[in-house]
Amino acid sequence: VQGLRTAGNFVSNTIGPVVAAVLIGIAWQYPFAIFLLTLPIALWVWVALPSTAPESTSSLRGYVRDLLTLVRRPDLGLILLSFGLRFVVFYGFLTYVSFLGKQTIGVTTVIVGIVTSVKAIASIVGSTQAGRLTLRGHTALVAATAFGLMAMGMLLSGLVPSLATLVVGSILLGI
Repeated sequence: VQGLRTAGNFVSNTIGPVVAAVLIGIAWQYPFAIFLLTLPIALWVWVALPSTAPESTSSLRGYVRDLLTLVRRPDLGLILLSFGLRFVVFYGFLTYVSFLGKQTIGVTTVIVGIVTSVKAIASIVGSTQAGRLTLRGHTALVAATAFGLMAMGMLLSGLVPSLATLVVGSILLGI
């Protein structure tokens, strides 16, 4: 279920970069206007959806104490670390692919947007298969393989800078 939710999140990542690349060709401010589209949706969610948060009787101090207790467990600490690392790699990729594509390889912003979309499509495929893979193998092995593919994708893209290796690296990073 979590993999399907993640795949749904990546759907916008397949369209957004190409739309943003086209808009940036018109004016650098225009891609930021895309975020204005979220305001009516946010207003609707705020008004229409009921609050489901349970009333909390604990204090901030108690919450932080409980969180620190959980993080001391090696398995949960590694899970939190892996979540953080995944986001650092993802946003590093977004920055890196733009500079590498434009300055080193010399492709247009639209091509950079398409490469970013290819990574998102690979992420959709990978996340929809995550549950199936963990049923066949050990969860830690699946996670380690995913991080290994991410590292290979980043290295391949940077060490052999061409459009083909950038696309293959994006696919490896996305899986």
